Amino acid sequence: MQAIPWPTLGAHLATRPEPAWVVRAAGAAFEALARVHEATGELGPLGIVHADLSAANVAIAPDGGLAAMLDFGLAVGQLWPRPPGGEFRGTILYAPPEIARAEPFDARADLHALAATLLHVASGEPPRAARTLAAAIAEAAEAPLMAWAKGAAKHLPEHAAAILVRCVAFAAEERPGDAREVLRALGGGA
Repeated sequence: MQAIPWPTLGAHLATRPEPAWVVRAAGAAFEALARVHEATGELGPLGIVHADLSAANVAIAPDGGLAAMLDFGLAVGQLWPRPPGGEFRGTILYAPPEIARAEPFDARADLHALAATLLHVASGEPPRAARTLAAAIAEAAEAPLMAWAKGAAKHLPEHAAAILVRCVAFAAEERPGDAREVLRALGGGA
């Protein structure tokens, strides 16, 4: 393992960074996520889904130009089977509804969690305010984040706001297809 000398996005929650920094950080974070999703091994695509992206699990360079995903303890993929159903594990603040409901999920769950995290950084306002874990799980499972996301994105450039808001769509099929699509909308990536 390699040590990452950068702070996490969590270090920026109280600072409300400049919109240009948030857009740069979004590009770097979605590039890192695309590499995770596109990882291959001897047997082909690894199919990795982080499944717990949060402000604590994304390290970001001070200039916002590079990012690294941390803590793959809840990740699933070809080499890591999905855990059995049961109690919620992860960071509920950013969890997509399909994970909160313990339903099947794919890489679009990571798009949701990463976009919610970035919008939290951009606005300083958390996506959910439930006081107990049970209430937060119910809220994540049933309450769309669209109104919050649109408000959280209002200070970002229109193109960045639009794609990040689309990433937190309640239904996975309404989100972008993959991280590369998000990068193209942000103005970077192939």
